[in-house]
Amino acid sequence: MKYVFFTDIHGSYTAIKKAIEIIDREHADHVVFLGDLYYHGPRNPLPEEYDTMKVCEAVKALNKPSTIIKGNCDAEIDEMITGREFLISDVIEVDGKTIFLTHGHHVNADNPSPCTFSAVIHGHTHVNSIRKVDGVVYINVASLSMPKMNAPKSYAVYEASVVTVKDVEGNVVMSTQI
Repeated sequence: MKYVFFTDIHGSYTAIKKAIEIIDREHADHVVFLGDLYYHGPRNPLPEEYDTMKVCEAVKALNKPSTIIKGNCDAEIDEMITGREFLISDVIEVDGKTIFLTHGHHVNADNPSPCTFSAVIHGHTHVNSIRKVDGVVYINVASLSMPKMNAPKSYAVYEASVVTVKDVEGNVVMSTQI
């Protein structure tokens, strides 16, 4: 099973178009959006080609199984226009691993989960990182539209117990076995 993770698109139609290309290029079995899908929030500038309704239409047209996690900039209206529930968090069990999916504003390497997982995959800070805390691997995917601290625009792939963070061209940024 191959999962592809995106986070912090923040209403960028440019970023969602790139996500669709990546989904096809990676031959994803399941797509996970880790929050902050439509809105840019008060601390961020407008992202490139900001168009929340076009992003929504692209997400609705996605022809792959997908999960949407609710981020700190996501609102109840987002579920209504998307016609989908935005989950607070989710857990996937694959290849004998238990992986917690969250946006990252509540659970992250600096605020670890009290539960035991093989890994936690999240976004929120727009900065890539892989850290191990109390035996749990925390993977921050950064942002497909507005990375910070010189991080590249990026996404992550899970396949065969390995999580690989890649830039939009598919180059490996960092990778870890979980």
